[in-house]
Amino acid sequence: AHVEQAEWGALMVVAEGGRATVHVRGRRGGGGARSFAPDAVLVRQLVRGLTPRDYHTAALYGLLAAGLPAVNSLASVRRCLE
Repeated sequence: AHVEQAEWGALMVVAEGGRATVHVRGRRGGGGARSFAPDAVLVRQLVRGLTPRDYHTAALYGLLAAGLPAVNSLASVRRCLE
């Protein structure tokens, strides 16, 4: 098994045909950019912060659209946004 970890702000999710491809932006000043197709998700960080710059709901909606299984329900994470 392979585990990837990233912050919401570094993610771009493309959902297509019931599958998701996640692109993770590299860290400043270096490489580290990567792409992968996750089998499952574990959310450990708030999706929405205090400023509009910290709203990462697009990545969450991409994961939801792909129908990925999650340890903590993505639907419940979405409901906690309001």
